[in-house]
Amino acid sequence: MQQVIQDIAVVDVDAHLTEPPDLWTSRLSEHWGEDVPHVAVEPSSGIERWRIGGTWCAGVGTQSQSGWEALPPSFPPTWADIDPACYDLTQRLRWMDEHGVDAQILYPNVVTFEGYAIKALKDPALQVAIYQAYNDYTHEFRQGAPDRIIPMATVPFWNVDATVAEMTRCAELGFTGMVWASTMERHGLPPLSDRHWDPVYQRAQDLGMTINFHVGVGSTAQDLANFRELKDGKFDYGYWAGESTLAFLALSGTIARLITSGVCERFPDVNFVSVESGFGFIPFLLEALDWQWRNIGAPDQHQYAGWMLPSEYFMRQIHCTFWFEHASIPLLGAYQDNVMFETDFPHSTALAPGGASIAPSARDVIDQDAQLVDHDVLVKALSTNARRLYRIGSAR
Repeated sequence: MQQVIQDIAVVDVDAHLTEPPDLWTSRLSEHWGEDVPHVAVEPSSGIERWRIGGTWCAGVGTQSQSGWEALPPSFPPTWADIDPACYDLTQRLRWMDEHGVDAQILYPNVVTFEGYAIKALKDPALQVAIYQAYNDYTHEFRQGAPDRIIPMATVPFWNVDATVAEMTRCAELGFTGMVWASTMERHGLPPLSDRHWDPVYQRAQDLGMTINFHVGVGSTAQDLANFRELKDGKFDYGYWAGESTLAFLALSGTIARLITSGVCERFPDVNFVSVESGFGFIPFLLEALDWQWRNIGAPDQHQYAGWMLPSEYFMRQIHCTFWFEHASIPLLGAYQDNVMFETDFPHSTALAPGGASIAPSARDVIDQDAQLVDHDVLVKALSTNARRLYRIGSAR
């Protein structure tokens, strides 16, 4: 195993940075008062939770379960209980070194999974300021290890003009990717394939910025409540397992719509990434899309004249990620330029052993995968694809 890690400078394309309690209160004006995201103790539970406007959101430790001694739905109830590797740069780099990870793509928690609460705020200027403050924070966080820490920009997805402006600002700061939602209809917005969003895709193409669809981004309050649903007053682990798996697979619809709606046709130089959705469904999805595309005569319709096959659009500009999978890994060779490795640290689904988790480490998974695919394919999936896509420098 050590030899595999030594030979490949692994890029983890999906990890998360736990936001410190004072991230927004230390950066935004006091005149916005309680609407600014802040941490308070929820009276009914005694848990430290994020509060945005009048909405109680996730606990400070909800998305920081790696190393926690209890199974979900339990999570660190206070900031003091969270593993410092979730938020401290020195400890994060230590964790990465321990698990054989050279560089990490960092995603947020609050501004993405709790975006519905930010959207509900009445002041559009505050909405934009919240995203700007987060992007400034992660940009500063990165400066301690700019070749190893690569944050993704976040945007107020419901506001096209503000999104385009923030994409432009972040690109000037050095961001190479942005987080985007695929659940627009749930918020009363046009679907992601609607030309309403073309200015966003056009700006991404102009800037060379990847568009990353992460599982759970753009959730509604009800979506999140469904994961906490109790049956007979008890947490149902089977229900949780089913819903979380379906959440992974939900992005299969996003990929299909990007291709068949014409988004990929109109914006051929935009790279899209399906994050934390797995790889195993991809062969069937593409085969099915091609079959249906040809079987119903789409190539013969004037609207689709000259279009490529759905699988060809995927191979040209769509990417996906894998982490725990085993059965589908031998198929990586056929998609070797489109697949990348992730750990999802420090979420409950992460490759982060310890505490109550049965998860193997990234090192163990890579060792396993090395037995199933050619070394050249593994190098692409673990390193060079991500370095090309996110413009990451060579390994240390």
